Amino acid sequence: MKENILNKKYDFVISRDLFEKNLIKCETIAKDEIVAVYSSSHILTQDKFINFSQLKKEKILTMNNYTTVYKKIMLLSQKIGVDLNIVRTGRIESLVDYIKIEDAVALIPFKSLNIFKKDGLDFLPIVPSIDLDVFLIKNKDTHYSESMKIFHNFVKNYLK
Repeated sequence: MKENILNKKYDFVISRDLFEKNLIKCETIAKDEIVAVYSSSHILTQDKFINFSQLKKEKILTMNNYTTVYKKIMLLSQKIGVDLNIVRTGRIESLVDYIKIEDAVALIPFKSLNIFKKDGLDFLPIVPSIDLDVFLIKNKDTHYSESMKIFHNFVKNYLK
């Protein structure tokens, strides 16, 4: 995606990653955060939030290591000196299946729960929060065509 937006093969890219900030124009179109998802029978069900450092006691499931989700989790882990026991990485739909099997906690985007949440799962916000903004990105040298303007306005108004 990065190469294609910079080479003007794509008009827009929707991404959680920012790149080449001096070569792109970006706009935040959605906000999200990573949450801890666990089995309803887990001891965490008594809490209102989970401190990131508490996660070192848990078996952790998270998205693949090339994703922004994984990278943000690892950055926070390094920043505050918490070694996580990551037992599995994968796609969200697979991770939610493994939560009960592995008796683990999945760290995934909150808004994905609407699509992939299963019965018997709960979630907690993480402190400090791990924000996941979603950006609409275009090459700053690309001029808006009429169809680009229509799409841009749709995205801005639909995701309000």
